[in-house]
Amino acid sequence: MYRILLQFNKQHGGLFSRKDVSLDEINRINRFTEPGEEVGQLLMAQMLWSDPMEENGWKESIRPFGGAFGPDVTILLNPLISKIRHAQSYEI
Repeated sequence: MYRILLQFNKQHGGLFSRKDVSLDEINRINRFTEPGEEVGQLLMAQMLWSDPMEENGWKESIRPFGGAFGPDVTILLNPLISKIRHAQSYEI
């Protein structure tokens, strides 16, 4: 069971446009603010509003915040068997 938990990830939102986001940065985000252009607010927006896409890479979203990330970004940032999103799933 433990090994399975290390190979899957379930979350609401998406991934970041940067490869070097740390847990320390995530923990410093002010969660009592609206998403915006400041670094912490931008990270929060990407966590909440980024979506998976079938093509490789990262691109800006059609939404005001966040982006779209491909399977290559998922594998690079989270070397898992599968990333399970509450509303969508894509094979990687």
